[in-house]
Parts: sequence; C-alpha cells; structure tokens
Amino acid sequence: NVTKQLRRPKTHIRMIQTHALLKYEYLVDFLLVSSPTIHIEIRDVYVESMSKTLHTLFRTYHKQLLTLDMRLATRVDLIAVEEGALRDAFSTKVNMRKRGDAFVLGDRAKVLDGTISTESGGDENAAAASLPPINAHLASMNGEKYSYEMIFRSIISHLIDAATNEYIFARQFFKEYGQNDCWEAIFGKTLSLVLEQLENYLFNCHDAIAILLMIKLTHSFKRTVKARRIDKVMEPFLDRVANLFWPRLKMVMDAHLRSIRGANAKKVGGGDIHPHLVSRRYAE
Repeated sequence: NVTKQLRRPKTHIRMIQTHALLKYEYLVDFLLVSSPTIHIEIRDVYVESMSKTLHTLFRTYHKQLLTLDMRLATRVDLIAVEEGALRDAFSTKVNMRKRGDAFVLGDRAKVLDGTISTESGGDENAAAASLPPINAHLASMNGEKYSYEMIFRSIISHLIDAATNEYIFARQFFKEYGQNDCWEAIFGKTLSLVLEQLENYLFNCHDAIAILLMIKLTHSFKRTVKARRIDKVMEPFLDRVANLFWPRLKMVMDAHLRSIRGANAKKVGGGDIHPHLVSRRYAE
C-alpha cells in the first residue's frame, strides 16, 4: 500500500518516508540480517516505485516550466544584424522591443542571488533558499514568463533537494553505504531525463547570457552538493551539465563573431545622436 501511495500524483514523498516507512526501520534491519533475500525484494520494490515517481515528477515539471519560457533570443539575434530585421512589417521605424532583450543583463542577474556570497564560505543551504523555485501552477495562473536560466535553476534546485532527501533516507532505511547502493538505481533515469531535456533545449538556444548564467549556477550547485555531502553522487552529473554548456556557448559566440566580420555598413543602418545598435550590443 505504501509503494502504491508513492506512485500517486501530488504525493508528499517525504511525509510518507518519515511517517509510514521509517517507523518500520527496525524490521528492515532484522530482515537484512535474518533474511537478505526478502530484504532485497523489499528494496527492489521501493527502488522501482521511487524511480518511476521521480521520473514522472521531473518530466511533468519541466513540461510545465517550458510553457513559461519567454525565449529571448533566436538565431537572428546577432550583434551585427541588418536594420531591416528590426523593423516592424507595417512601419519604417525600428521596433525598440527587438533591440536589446537578448543582449541586456538587467534583472536577469537576480537568478544568481545567494550564489555570489557563498564563494566566501557562506551557508550553501541558506543561499539555495534565497530564491525559491518557480511554482509552475501559480506562475501559469498569473501569466508569468521567465528566461530559461530561471527555469534551469528551479529544476536543478528541486533535483538537488530530492537527491539529498533520498540519499539520507536510503542509507537510514536500507543501511546501504557502498558504491552500488539503491540511490543510483532510484535516480539514474531521472538524471538522464534532465540531461536529455537540457541538451534538447540547448540545441536551439541562442542566448549567450542565459548560457553564461547557467554555467555560474552550475558552479554554485557544485558547492551546494559538496556542503550537503552528496557530491559523490551529484558532482559527476553536474560535470556533465557543465560540459553541455561550453560547446553551445562557443557556437553562439562564433555566430556573433561571424556577424561582425560579415557586416555591411549600409545594411546595419546609419548613425544618429545615440550609440549605434551594433556598438550597444557589442558593449553589452
């Protein structure tokens, strides 16, 4: 019955673990010594249930958050862009809304709130709580939109919290501390899913600022998992995340450099009393 509860949508997993499973911890200890075969069967049932539950939760959460993505940059958002691409279809004026979104840091730096201070040895757990993850349901109801680095932070924050909880529970309940313990079996599919989702998004991501911010966030997450002492299981995953960002960042920056080298002075527009658009984008 407990394993069935774990698979139900919107289940409070931590509450079930604390109030419905841990009270039988002494029985699991007894089975570990007296009947290892039955202990393994119980373990396998739990692992299968939690693996499916976590995989479904993070797949659904990512799908919900993608509907909130404002997608600031496209493949034509380059430093040196022809002025015609910035004009409205029915006007000769340049659409100012198209001029700087993908090139201005602005408030997007707030995604790093709580991460900078930890570089000097601050409390990692307090830092992680300084900016709560996105509540997808409320954000959708309120019509809110977010740049992708905020979505990335929310997903990885939830993932680290879940990993921490499961790492502690599995060792307390099943008394497994080796390399091949049940944590890997529980989280393997979920970690692969998150990597696949990120890789698919980056394939069509042209936002250099978002990529740089996510690289910075990943470094902060590495400090968090180390402070929580789950770096043995989570740091290899975060290394793979970081390895996805750098090649994509190089591709985006190479595209910007090509746009500058191939820019036509006549097509990028004439100057006025304000700094030229290309100069502004280059500086930003």
